[in-house]
Amino acid sequence: MANEALEGAADLRAKLAQLARGNEMTNALRAGVRDPMKKVVLGRARTNLSAISPGRTPKHRTYKGNIVDAGFALKSLKVVTRTNRMKTLFTAILGVAAEAFYVLQFFELGTAYLPAHPWLVPAFEASQDAALRQLVETLRKAVDRIAKKRAVGLSSGALEPSP
Repeated sequence: MANEALEGAADLRAKLAQLARGNEMTNALRAGVRDPMKKVVLGRARTNLSAISPGRTPKHRTYKGNIVDAGFALKSLKVVTRTNRMKTLFTAILGVAAEAFYVLQFFELGTAYLPAHPWLVPAFEASQDAALRQLVETLRKAVDRIAKKRAVGLSSGALEPSP
């Protein structure tokens, strides 16, 4: 499935390059990396984290001294999308707010006193195929939207990868 999805994404990117003007391609490619991370991987990461850190303590103090409610780590999960200066490389990063670093450092990797309870890496590994499908779907929607705007007559049916 992964190879088919990647071939489909390559075809869609080529169609996008033909159709897009200005920031349309940048916006489509940024959405192409953001949507799989937000819609697929983030949900699985939340599920994994809530299983190992149910947040039973009503309140606790962070390393900065702030008192936060139970589930602070879960609420601090976020996706950040970055682009290089030439707008040729798009990256989506899933992580936690700086004040919740302990979730990555202590839960994911473990310590001398706390065994590792990986939740982020398994989320990435388990959602790889679904994320690739979401990437292709997001790019397909972008191409369809731009084609409709240009009235070129291309549709996602014409962009299906060949078997």
